[in-house]
Amino acid sequence: MPQLEAQVDEAARAGTCESSYQSATSSSDTYRSGGPLIIRYLAARAAAESWTSVAVSCPTRLTEGIVHAAQASYASERLAGRLGLEAGAPETVDFSEVAQINMDASALSSIVLAEDRAGFCMEVLAARETPNATLSIADNHKTVAQRLFSLSGADSDPRQKVYAVDQLLAHPDAIDDPATGLTAPIAAAVEMNCARSWLDALAQTETLSRPSKEWMASAAVSRLWRAFDFGYPSLDAALLRLQ
Repeated sequence: MPQLEAQVDEAARAGTCESSYQSATSSSDTYRSGGPLIIRYLAARAAAESWTSVAVSCPTRLTEGIVHAAQASYASERLAGRLGLEAGAPETVDFSEVAQINMDASALSSIVLAEDRAGFCMEVLAARETPNATLSIADNHKTVAQRLFSLSGADSDPRQKVYAVDQLLAHPDAIDDPATGLTAPIAAAVEMNCARSWLDALAQTETLSRPSKEWMASAAVSRLWRAFDFGYPSLDAALLRLQ
């Protein structure tokens, strides 16, 4: 019986993965088309939801689903603005309600380090009155870092008190992202570097429970969305290089 139940669960996941992927790609094609704005807006919202389902349901499409969910979510926000509708952003994930993340400690520690570093960089940029850099964003990064470290079970804390800021000071307005070669506002680059650490860590994780996937996917989408909102290019040419 346990073996039969496992087979049924696996079949259900495969069915959900396939249907979610078909829905995601179809909705993405629609919102990228030249059709009426309202149709494109609704399709973008549907695509964001379907790509999130792809990330959670398809074992080999976790990072792909996250990247495209963020892209579709941001597109829906932009289309909402053109329609005069209230634009909604992904909710900030703080992990305060999460009791356990069954992720390899070293992979989770890399996210902890990335979040703490992003918080420090945002503090520096906020002090320099850089556009989009605020102390509240810096605090959110550091809060997430603290919570994830407490969930990691790691023996040593990867966070550092101070991080190198040479690049921040040398490029107060915009910087070339070495990972993609694209130029982006400095605050957007900080957020994208943080998001990239999430994607790298998740790509290295072979097993992750569905609840953990849902939390991690939501947080990664939030980081990507913020990078787009701050000016990082959200085109496929930029996104696909992050995978």
